[in-house]
Amino acid sequence: MDPAPRQQFGQHSVSQEGTDVVLVTLSGDVSAQEMTVALAADTENFRRNGYALFLVDGRGLGTISPEARRTCHQILNETWPYNGPYVGSIAIFGLNRAMQVLLLLIVRAIALVRPHNRHVSFMSDGAAARKWLSEQRAQYLAGDQKKR
Repeated sequence: MDPAPRQQFGQHSVSQEGTDVVLVTLSGDVSAQEMTVALAADTENFRRNGYALFLVDGRGLGTISPEARRTCHQILNETWPYNGPYVGSIAIFGLNRAMQVLLLLIVRAIALVRPHNRHVSFMSDGAAARKWLSEQRAQYLAGDQKKR
């Protein structure tokens, strides 16, 4: 199977790996508009598969603007309904510790307002992230969406 084409958005790109993993490669700062493009790919992946596996290569990430953080919170708050049916996993690799904390705070803030069935893991490298997503996929396909 030929690899899916990469869609550029700003300095970043989004592509499909296999049938159910969206890969977002970040390069530079992330604006609100760019955040919207990345999260739209995740939402479409869920609609297509019934679960979403989102792989983020953050090695080239600069900063996430306050507007992009607000946009992320707004979009995820709308698309992560109370305890499903929107389920999925996000594996992020290549981030520095400060950015990991920032993203974890965003996810936890959303969970306080709107509990969700999304699982986020920060990994050391792309191979570990893909392995974890593969394990998550197996659980989704087995119907075991809440046991993590």
